[in-house]
Amino acid sequence: MTRPNFFIIGAPKCGTSTLAWWLSQHPQVWFSPIKEPHFFNDDSAFRQIRTQAAYDRLFQDADEGHRAIGEASTWYLFSETAVPNIERFTDGAARYIVCLRAPVRMMPSLHRQLLFSGSEAERDVRWAWALQEARAQGRDLPPRVEEPAHLQYRRACAPGAMCQRLLRRVPRERVHFVFIEDPAADPRGTYLEVLRFLRPGGRNRQNRVHRRQHRARAAFARLCGADRAGPHASAPSRPAHRQAYPAPAAEI
Repeated sequence: MTRPNFFIIGAPKCGTSTLAWWLSQHPQVWFSPIKEPHFFNDDSAFRQIRTQAAYDRLFQDADEGHRAIGEASTWYLFSETAVPNIERFTDGAARYIVCLRAPVRMMPSLHRQLLFSGSEAERDVRWAWALQEARAQGRDLPPRVEEPAHLQYRRACAPGAMCQRLLRRVPRERVHFVFIEDPAADPRGTYLEVLRFLRPGGRNRQNRVHRRQHRARAAFARLCGADRAGPHASAPSRPAHRQAYPAPAAEI
């Protein structure tokens, strides 16, 4: 049975769709026809695929020519159980790609997505933020919300804490971070770094865009302070949803 060997595990609204689409175009990559099956986060009601048989069918057409086989469920990083479940499923061999952005920019973007999907009913982002405590107690929940925990924006937009938890569970060499600014600043370089990471035996290398240590440390420090983020910060303009595909120039 062919099984996935890499997972884009989040975070939502951090460029995962662009990266997934890029990778799906590579002839040596098999990407799940359902981008976000959300199978392994069994601590959540937000799951598209719920049985092992249905999940296995997503990868049944992958063959020996596909050296990287993956999916991109953006709430796995948020989940307490997804990564441990993946580790058991892959016998500790999975590689993880984590897409990140500044929490103060992530929160308004996530709020817009939840509004669009019907999981959020409060249009004012400031009121949505203020409702978190009541919603944690089961009050003022939108009638169509599938997973109330996703409305806890302070926790959902705290990637620093989630990344620290991930790195306690998975060796650093099996995790690759991509900041949302990377594909815009250097699409080809970002893409090739990901391909190198996915090679069998490949090791994580710091993204070229973030090689200068002071910049990487500053970026991660901002993420680790994510629990202080709030809607009072200025919201950015939306980035392009899909950058031009950098045609594969390297094998995996």
